[in-house]
Amino acid sequence: MTRPDGQRLRVETDRLLNATAGWSARRWRPYEPRMRAALQALADLDADAEGIERRPLPAVDNQEILPMQLAVLVDDLLRTSASDDALARAADIVTSIRR
Repeated sequence: MTRPDGQRLRVETDRLLNATAGWSARRWRPYEPRMRAALQALADLDADAEGIERRPLPAVDNQEILPMQLAVLVDDLLRTSASDDALARAADIVTSIRR
């Protein structure tokens, strides 16, 4: 059974990925700083849930990879034993990217 905050995280992620599907690197450029900050915040939540040290995400040269990083991080977070609070924060982070 999916927890409500996990479901909300999945829905918000799918909305963002669908809305940005096919964006070029040029289109991503204005959103890149916000997206990278959000990805790092998600990676930190995932590390906390797994009980491992937080580490900086590797930098990527191609902004078109950012949605793939988001999908992987969200999938990882949903597979951990993250608390409901962590999943709610993750959903808020993903929602903030769209604003």
